[in-house]
Amino acid sequence: MRVFFILSENPLFKTSFLEQIIRKYSGKIVGITITPFRPCKMRMVKYFRFYIILLGLKGLYYVFSSVVHTKIMDIISRFLRTKRCYSIKGIGRRYKIPIYYTKNINDERFIDTIRNMNIDVIVSSGNQIFKKDILNLPRIGSINRHSSLLPYYRGIYPIFWEMLNGENHAGVSIHWITEEIDKGTILNQAKIKIEENDSFFSLYRKIFDLSSELVVQTLNDIENGTVKNIINNPAIGSYYSYPSRKDIKRFRALGKRIV
Repeated sequence: MRVFFILSENPLFKTSFLEQIIRKYSGKIVGITITPFRPCKMRMVKYFRFYIILLGLKGLYYVFSSVVHTKIMDIISRFLRTKRCYSIKGIGRRYKIPIYYTKNINDERFIDTIRNMNIDVIVSSGNQIFKKDILNLPRIGSINRHSSLLPYYRGIYPIFWEMLNGENHAGVSIHWITEEIDKGTILNQAKIKIEENDSFFSLYRKIFDLSSELVVQTLNDIENGTVKNIINNPAIGSYYSYPSRKDIKRFRALGKRIV
């Protein structure tokens, strides 16, 4: 089965997530596309303002130091074989997988670039909405990794909202992608307990570790024809967008931590 990945750029979680999948999945991964972490329609000023408020000084330092560390290690890994890769580009180099870049996955030029690759399944973990042309591209279909137990916590930053709402568990869902956001039929789910000492980042790291196992299992199920197809009922559940300044203040007032 020929599999193609579309991932938003994120040095904190996506590299480890992808490498764990590549090490475990015996199928053929024919390409990886990297998209910007900033959503297409969000202006740069608004983007930076939101993350400064969300992360705070401690969170900004954590992200900055992590990015610097991974960039340095990525350079080192070009000359010395390290135990793991430190960038998606590094994964492409080590495992001989072509890497592509696009600002918009629905761009005609991007779709034309990958049209003749005979893709069976697209795996997505990002922030862009799939439209009709790219949905029609893979032979079998496209699947998405979402950081919640759908149909609950559709939308943006489900981990933040789960922590703010005092949930006891978080989870991940793998579902078919449709033109309606996070509403495709669910193929696989798994959950973990939210511990008292969990932070926003620590919980996301756990979720991505869990996600890699679930993606591999789902790809094997698709290949073997044993997918579960769980109903993702649009009449129930919840949807959340970007947290406001007020939401972030309440998050901190409740003793919740970003780092």
